[in-house]
Amino acid sequence: MYSCYTFAKETRKDLLKRFRPLYTDVIADHITYEFGSKELPPYAAEVFVYGHLTDNIGIEALMVEVNGSLFRPDNQLYHITWSLERAKGYKPKHTNLIIQGYPINKFEAFEIEVYTEVR
Repeated sequence: MYSCYTFAKETRKDLLKRFRPLYTDVIADHITYEFGSKELPPYAAEVFVYGHLTDNIGIEALMVEVNGSLFRPDNQLYHITWSLERAKGYKPKHTNLIIQGYPINKFEAFEIEVYTEVR
């Protein structure tokens, strides 16, 4: 169980057009706020996508800022696991590892619409 920010279908569709997934398994559906939480995250007044990164082997992510912060409560960077190769052993949780060791390709940030959810 975790709390997160989820995109509307149109937002996801627009993002997928803008950032074609590099890998077979497309995730691209939420921004984790807190693992183990049964409570909704704080309302997200502003969420901006500002960068992309990949390990060039089997996982990629979009980097986001939520309400002016780059960091979640657990001090991990906010991100969207974009796509990965499960056949190579990648899981969404591995995104937390690559964002610590690979450069972020930054671009002009743009805002996206999200809503809060617990999964």
